[in-house]
Formats: sequence, structure tokens, C-alpha cells
Amino acid sequence: MLKFFFSFVKVVIVGQLYGASIAAWFRKRYPHLVTGVWASSPRIEARADVHEYLTHTAQDIYILGGQYCYNRIISAFNQIEAMINANDADELTTLFNLCQPVDTEDPWDVAAFAHTVAITFGLYVDYGGEQGVQNMCSMILDPNTGNDVEAVGNFISYVFDFEITNTDCLRFNYEYMSNGLRQQNWDYPATLSGAHQWTYQLCTEFGWFRTSTEEYQPFGHLFPVDIFYDMCADVFGDL
Repeated sequence: MLKFFFSFVKVVIVGQLYGASIAAWFRKRYPHLVTGVWASSPRIEARADVHEYLTHTAQDIYILGGQYCYNRIISAFNQIEAMINANDADELTTLFNLCQPVDTEDPWDVAAFAHTVAITFGLYVDYGGEQGVQNMCSMILDPNTGNDVEAVGNFISYVFDFEITNTDCLRFNYEYMSNGLRQQNWDYPATLSGAHQWTYQLCTEFGWFRTSTEEYQPFGHLFPVDIFYDMCADVFGDL
């Protein structure tokens, strides 16, 4: 009786982001089980270099936050790159309240720092929506925040709220991040959060690395796709 009843049931599966990818793949693989699929922002193609990500982030900031906000972010990242090229690690440490100075001569350490700062903008735009972008730009444009890099540093400190994270500085260095991803114990933060598992899946199956290789975006060009290949090999060994 139940089998007869369910033969008339129409099934539509729904997903967002990675869930949207799974939903779309399921419909492709099992078309006889699913009538339709609604997929929001899925990534269907497995490829290493998702260089469009930061371009879309930049477009949202420009449209929703305005040109002045966009221009200040460009200026800040240009100055950050100049500081790195000048080996001015102490200034960066102060401006971003880092626990450990960026090793400006180590491309992995530079990439870890620059990528974390840039992707913080991307995630804030992704999950904050229009109101989030406008709030972000209000902070970036606040005349009391100092120069452009100070404005970005204050925004990053706001996102990584020290009271919530129970810390007094930010750990954006490669050694700290990679050591965390190597841990496999279930009581370790990177495992509990799923970061270890997700990164392994990216390294072995999907890629989907959000790089700085796109020319026309404001977040600098310090984390090309090759850095992610090296990171995967360094953290997980030969894959």
C-alpha cells in the first residue's frame, strides 16, 4: 500500500552553496527519484581556481556599499602589498593586532595572511547581505578609524571579536593554520568545526580555491592557485 502511495509523490530537493551542489548532482545521478531541484549558488564544476569569487565580492561591495568604500579597500590592499614588499612586518602586526608577525619573505605566510583578510570580506558579504555590506562600509568609511589600512584592520578585528573568540590577538600565520588542519583528533578545533575534513575534500576532490588570480579585483594578488597546491601537499602529504 505504501509503495503504491509513494509512487505518486513528487520530490523536489533544495540546497544552498555546497548543499546546492549535492542537490544538483543528485538530480543528475538519480533523475528517476527526483522531480526537480532548486539550487542556490551551487558550484557544479570541480576545478582548482575559483578566481571569480573575489570579483563577485568586489562587485557587491561596489554596488551595495558605494564607490568610496570600494576605493578605500583597494587603497588598503595596495598599501598592505607595499608593506610586505618593503618587509614592514612590524607595522602589519600592529595594524592587524597579529599574535605573530607575517614572515614577509615566506610566500606561504604572506598568502595565509592576505587570503584570510580578503576572504573575511567575502564571507561577510556572502552572509551579511545588503545590510551587512552597508554596515561594513560604514565602518570602513568612519573618519575616526585612521588611514585606509587602519580602517581595514579595525574591520577585521570587529569580525574576529576578541571577547567572543576569547583571545587578544589574531593568528593569521601559515604555521598555525596548517598545524591546525593536520590534527585528526576529534577534540581538536579544526576537526570539531569540520575545517580539517572540508579542506581534505577540497584538496582531493573539488579544488574550489578562492584565489587572487583575477586581475580586476581589489584584494591584491598574493595568494595564487599554486599556493593552494603546495598547502594541500604540505598538510596532507602526497594525494
